[in-house]
Amino acid sequence: MLSFAAGIGLGLLYFGGLWLTILRLTASQNPWRLMVGSWLLRLAIALVGFYFLLDRHWTYLLFGLAGFAIARLILTFCIVFPLDLTDLNSTPSPSNRERS
Repeated sequence: MLSFAAGIGLGLLYFGGLWLTILRLTASQNPWRLMVGSWLLRLAIALVGFYFLLDRHWTYLLFGLAGFAIARLILTFCIVFPLDLTDLNSTPSPSNRERS
């Protein structure tokens, strides 16, 4: 279970870093350098994390990879369908209420 959580953490770092890199590409003076540097850093962190998971047993690596894939799905869903928390405290308008 701990290796699954570690895989989710690695996935959030990897794909969250990818998302931040994409957001900063348009404002960068040298987007190629930013893209390659970010990729190398994210890859190094993920590989070191998976290496430590593999050090115990190969099944821990499988759970870590599953958590990594789940983190990708979670971040993709959160980016495509962001939560709008500004509407939570608003009261419904009279036109939306049921009429008796």
